[in-house]
Order: sequence, then structure tokens, then C-alpha cells
Amino acid sequence: RLETRDDVTGARAAFAGISPASPDWVDARLALADALTREKRPSLARVVLKDLFRDDLPPHDLHLARLALVSVLEAQIITPVTAAKELRQASRITSMPRTRG
Repeated sequence: RLETRDDVTGARAAFAGISPASPDWVDARLALADALTREKRPSLARVVLKDLFRDDLPPHDLHLARLALVSVLEAQIITPVTAAKELRQASRITSMPRTRG
């Protein structure tokens, strides 16, 4: 349970605990990335989002994940060229076959 509306640490813990089998998995990962960015930890947010790109995402979720990655890259003051490379790589990852163990 979150202590306040701005309880970013509590939100991060709650979002991190949602199972990959949950229908809320993508939303939780996006919210976790947002919470990490608000905590001034954008490099960890990038890891969360890059891992998300390894899943077979429907087009709408893929779009949201890409937008979230752009927000994280902006928070890190990444150059536009580097941001374009990150997005291109994320697109390649999503086009690869997926296996889950």
C-alpha cells in the first residue's frame, strides 16, 4: 500500500512485484520505469524498458514503451543521435523471435 500519492519508492516496489503472467505486466513495467526516472535513476529505467522490448508486445503497447524510452532518454540528456540508435535497437529486438524459459 502506498503511503502518499507521491510515494515513488512504494510505487516502485509495488510495480516491481507484478508477475509477468499478469495482464497488467506491461503497464507495471512502464510505471516502474517512470518511478525510477522520478527517483533520478533513469539508467535503471532504461534497463526495465529494454527488457520489456524483448516481449512480444501488441502495437499499442510497443508504441507506449517507445514513448517511455524517449522520456527516459530525455531525462538522461541523451543526444538525439544516441536516442535514435536506442530506438532503432529496440525495434530490432522486438522483431526477433521470442523464447521464454
